[in-house]
Amino acid sequence: MTDTGVATPRPLRADARRNRERILAAANTVYAEHGSGIQMDVVAQQAGVGVGTLYRHFPEKEALLVELASYRFRECVTEADRALAEPDTWGAVEGFVRRIADYRLLDAGLRDTLAALAPGRCHCPAERDELVKRLDELIGRARADHLVRDDLTGSDFLALISGLGTAIGQGAGSGMLADVLLAGLRAGGSAPQARRAGRLARQPA
Repeated sequence: MTDTGVATPRPLRADARRNRERILAAANTVYAEHGSGIQMDVVAQQAGVGVGTLYRHFPEKEALLVELASYRFRECVTEADRALAEPDTWGAVEGFVRRIADYRLLDAGLRDTLAALAPGRCHCPAERDELVKRLDELIGRARADHLVRDDLTGSDFLALISGLGTAIGQGAGSGMLADVLLAGLRAGGSAPQARRAGRLARQPA
């Protein structure tokens, strides 16, 4: 038998697995309200476990934040996939922005997750890159249809979403801010004009 030198993680016992699930459920709730300022003892109290149990699963706060940020990036990827399935290109971009603004960015945890996008600061660079890949595809479609600025990238788009979250966190109205962001994205003209331009661009010559 060959020893690969790689340790295989032992599966959690049923009670330990339940404790971990309770911790993550409580931590998600606390993170949504307080962002990265969450306190480990508050998470333990909300989960109904001892602080020692919490630290056995997450030896440091950073490890817990990685789990929480990863979950939020996956939610954003799901929203991006939903947008990519939309045949109306401008409608896909607009729908993504409005869905994120209307309820995702009310989550302080997501706002803090997106505020830490820079290399070396992001808790989940692989998950961030997966989201950027989806947004590159979405914005690439919009550029091809002449709906957005031709120098806009998926990374730029994500940075704008992050800024939107910061403004919403300071009490600005999500609907108004989404309108401003969308107006700034357009290559020119109103939304209906942009949609018509997109449809014409997709028609064969």
